[in-house]
Amino acid sequence: MATVNVKALVRLYPKSWRRRYGREMEELVDELGSRPTVAVDLILGAGRAYAAVIRGNRILSTGGAFLHGLCVTVLVQGIAFVTLILFAQNTSQQIEIQIGPFNVASISRSELLYWHGVQLHSVLAMVAAVSWLPAAGLLLALVVALGSVVVAPRWLLRPAR
Repeated sequence: MATVNVKALVRLYPKSWRRRYGREMEELVDELGSRPTVAVDLILGAGRAYAAVIRGNRILSTGGAFLHGLCVTVLVQGIAFVTLILFAQNTSQQIEIQIGPFNVASISRSELLYWHGVQLHSVLAMVAAVSWLPAAGLLLALVVALGSVVVAPRWLLRPAR
């Protein structure tokens, strides 16, 4: 990574921070060089600087807390939906989820047993054996994203070493 590219990461910091410390930080980056650890430190530092700016402003703090809660809610719903799909693939019955009189979700598995007179049950069984892999990968990605979103505020609040 070139030193110029690493110096560009200083622009990730809030404007107020750059006005106060920007010149010093660019000189420090020139001295340290363009190591990947310097780039990672700059990116994490920018996140901490923005966290400090957001904590200092009540409106931004409230908006940040709302967006954080919204991200957590959407990820939990995504995890629930993908889990429902994974369980529905293993059953031949229709699955219905109701809250009171309202039908929230209905999933049924339909299988074609014949196609142009050829029985496809064995072919479908082979496809069904691996059809859960993409959904499991998506479920894993959603769980990792949820963990990152939940832990991110703690990462930003940690003091710099």
